[in-house]
Amino acid sequence: MSIVYNIAKKRLIDGSLDLSDSKINVLLVMSGTTAGTSTSEDRSTLGQITTLTELDTNTGYTAGGAQITNTSVTTDNTNEKGRFDADNVTWSNVQTGKRIVGAVVYQDTGSYLICYLTFTSFTTGGGDVTIAWNASGILQTS
Repeated sequence: MSIVYNIAKKRLIDGSLDLSDSKINVLLVMSGTTAGTSTSEDRSTLGQITTLTELDTNTGYTAGGAQITNTSVTTDNTNEKGRFDADNVTWSNVQTGKRIVGAVVYQDTGSYLICYLTFTSFTTGGGDVTIAWNASGILQTS
């Protein structure tokens, strides 16, 4: 289940979250995390997630994940949507044998949660791990 955290909805409306101007990060989570559960939707920061099972810091991955670069916020008037998108994110030489189930997108300053994205789970094999964002973007509003 992918979710947009309630704090992100509030901060988008009150203007305290600017997706095109803020430092936005993404971190990888393994099975056992509660970051994507409905009980986590009302959490505000990374520290408030009951069980944040982040990928271990190792050769190819550092705690806190990576910064999302070349962010853009656009309007799709044809489909009546707003879209947040960015460049794909790659970690190189990620430790083998780790089962990844999703990712948490958050604002670096304050660790404010934005969204949780569910993946088809996979086990790392010692090579690169890339998040290739959906063609529709990381996040859409309608």
